[in-house]
Amino acid sequence: HYGKRIQVRAYVDDLVVFASSMKDVRRACEIILEFCAWTNKRINKGKTKLLGLGIWTLHKTP
Repeated sequence: HYGKRIQVRAYVDDLVVFASSMKDVRRACEIILEFCAWTNKRINKGKTKLLGLGIWTLHKTP
């Protein structure tokens, strides 16, 4: 099982993902990359941010 849940907020070309575990973060990344492959889109790494709060500061980013 994954954490409690993954929440997504999207508007036009902006996407915000809220995850409760590192496993959920990895799964969300997999889904986003799969979507990009299907739609021939890409993630702009220059505009992409990851914000960890609380215990997240102890984890490496995927």
